[in-house]
Amino acid sequence: MTKFEQIIIAMLIIFLFIINPFSWIVYFDQDGYLGPANFVIILLFDFLFILLIVLSFYYKDMKFVLKLLSFNLFGVLVCCLIIDAIFGSWFSRESIRELWIPSNQVYKIDLKNIYPYEKDYIINKRDKYGFRGNYRSPNTINILTIGGSTTAQLYINEGETWQDILADQFRQNGQNVQVVNAGVDGQSTFGHINNFYEWFPLIPNLKPQYILYYIGINDYFRDDGNSYDDLSINRRLGKNIIHDIKQKIKRKSIIYNLFRTFRGLYLASAYGLTHDLDYKFTMNDWTDEPLITNYDTLLGNKLNTYKIRVLKLCEQAREYGSQPIFMTQTTRRYYKQGTYITGETQSVGIHTSIDRGIKYMYNGVQYNGVDFYYMLKLINEKTIEAAKECGALAIDLSTDLQEEFNIWDDYYDAVHNTPKGTKRIGVYLFNKLNGLIKQL
Repeated sequence: MTKFEQIIIAMLIIFLFIINPFSWIVYFDQDGYLGPANFVIILLFDFLFILLIVLSFYYKDMKFVLKLLSFNLFGVLVCCLIIDAIFGSWFSRESIRELWIPSNQVYKIDLKNIYPYEKDYIINKRDKYGFRGNYRSPNTINILTIGGSTTAQLYINEGETWQDILADQFRQNGQNVQVVNAGVDGQSTFGHINNFYEWFPLIPNLKPQYILYYIGINDYFRDDGNSYDDLSINRRLGKNIIHDIKQKIKRKSIIYNLFRTFRGLYLASAYGLTHDLDYKFTMNDWTDEPLITNYDTLLGNKLNTYKIRVLKLCEQAREYGSQPIFMTQTTRRYYKQGTYITGETQSVGIHTSIDRGIKYMYNGVQYNGVDFYYMLKLINEKTIEAAKECGALAIDLSTDLQEEFNIWDDYYDAVHNTPKGTKRIGVYLFNKLNGLIKQL
């Protein structure tokens, strides 16, 4: 067997170790569950790899094996097309799930010891409309909360999200306030705006009294075109035949959805927006010295375009007959006490090499946690500014709770909260809203 053939076989063995249902669950599928269609697709590739390895050793003739590879690839392609036809949504009308909004699902999610908890798993439920929380019907919702992963709270058990805590605080105060969670992992204001065009019209009689936006961090990293924000299929059709076919495949294909999951988790990890299950938090490598000062220049026009989107969200809420509320965000990448600010000198986490290359580079400029504080502060100030401009209620959680958050116990990674952190947010929100929202 030649050196080249040995390299090919070694690569096949490496692929086999990487691409299999078990490694996929551990490294890519964060809820610890792999759907049947994805499981079958990955097994098909595993079968192909194993077959090629065995045949290579048996025949010791790479040309013959490559012919077999072509034949098997054709067979795998046919099988994948059959699976896609069965498990995809090629023959169904547009639905909430086709918008990549999870619905009618109960997830039992392995916590993987990311924070101390009485069980090693949590339960995450999404109803037929894609919502979390207890409410009688869409027209009885008092507060609908919209945001990204810090609103969705994938790794927080039912009854312990900050929405659940807020509703429970009202209940203890003798008020039946239905607080519903419409958070979607990875969404920014681009996606929140699209929700009003694509998702919410599919929900009958949706008329929340208040819509609360918990926003800011994702918009710091994101621009238009992010796959998590891209809900619509029909709104993006009509450009040309090739474009329309691509859009249909993206929406209908279960195989593309598998690819999108891998790509989305990779990019989210790179930007530090995913749930980091191996986050190692220390304060051994922190600094109080910023690397840059020209934050307005670095952010460029992003601040102004972000404000325009916040104003749009304000308008959309009112079109639904709802009063908008905007709440700012904070993270554990920095710590503020009085006027003293300290932050990470570099990224920490499971994808360290990726993080150092991307997470702490912004438009080609290196920055650290102290710089991140000042840049996120500018984003949060635009949130408050836009909210006041449109007459919405503005809640500056970033300022009010920055020194209250316990950076050791209230987060399980750089941005996502533990049950202790969600309780702190829920109680804080109740104290803010109980005095301001008189009619609830």
